[in-house]
Amino acid sequence: KTGKQLASFLGLLSFFRSSIPCYSRLTRDLDSLKCYKDLSDVWTKSHDEAVSNLKAALCMAPVISSVRFDVRLQVATDASLSGIGGLLYQVIDNEIRYLGMVSRKLSVAERNYSTTKRELLAIVYTFKKFHRWLYMRRFTLHVDHKSLIYLNVQDTPNSMMLNWYELIFAYEFDVVHIPGILNCIP
Repeated sequence: KTGKQLASFLGLLSFFRSSIPCYSRLTRDLDSLKCYKDLSDVWTKSHDEAVSNLKAALCMAPVISSVRFDVRLQVATDASLSGIGGLLYQVIDNEIRYLGMVSRKLSVAERNYSTTKRELLAIVYTFKKFHRWLYMRRFTLHVDHKSLIYLNVQDTPNSMMLNWYELIFAYEFDVVHIPGILNCIP
């Protein structure tokens, strides 16, 4: 196996990333190996597991549905110490219909953000990715960070967050808090 072959494999899977929940988390251990010519010296059992997990995730990926404009959109976001992600879905006849999933790993600088700032970054990232469906439509945002319920009354501590607030408040949404332990992407 070579880094080039691994990069090709990851590139193929990247095409389906919007259907694979937690894609960036699943590829995290493999991304750093793409630059190696020969992987035999650095390849471990955990890399085999990561490849197996990616294949399984692709096989079990939920079906992505088309948007129904007569049904309210739902957005769920979350952030961890290593990545952020979001989900766009609708609930139709008590059944969840997935419309898209996004995720990415955090940069070294972003890993130093406070929890609130990482959660805001997840919201901004998700809103940007799903802009065409969310803009000019009222939707529900599901978050597990309680202080985000009060987004509209919080002070903006710096210019970067002010830019984020401007982007966030260009959308019309209601915020619903989900306790962290229950925040399992639907």
